[in-house]
Amino acid sequence: MEALLALANLRTNRRDFGLARELGERVLAMAQQAEVPEILAGAHLTLGYVGLATGQFRAAREHLERAVELFGAGPAHNFGSYLAQNAPQLLAAALTILGYPVTGLVKAQEFLATARRSSDQNSIYVSLAQRCPEKNKGCRKTKHCANGVQASPFDY
Repeated sequence: MEALLALANLRTNRRDFGLARELGERVLAMAQQAEVPEILAGAHLTLGYVGLATGQFRAAREHLERAVELFGAGPAHNFGSYLAQNAPQLLAAALTILGYPVTGLVKAQEFLATARRSSDQNSIYVSLAQRCPEKNKGCRKTKHCANGVQASPFDY
């Protein structure tokens, strides 16, 4: 399952959304049957991303909400949970696209707060990187965006 999920992610990155959707649906069915929530969350994330990329925003929102539900915030134990760490930020984007920008912003802030409570540095970094894209560019706003986070996981 994990290998198929990785392949679905690769196809998504290469913008082969048809095959990515097909693989994501296969992984989704397998993970539901095997009851593996981390892989299930990763499959929902893949299908949510494909939905965003292909203009199917309502379907994307449903998949991303499910990925957030299944994964929550916490350390990644496998490829599915690692992928699912991106679901909250993509959900906020989907909400904004669907015409709910305030809800998207509130959700993004909630996800950041949850990530901070989890003390998982990768979750915190992903939340901050999505919230403040300038963080990766070394801009002066970094300290403002980080708002109390002293280091990213890549500082060690």
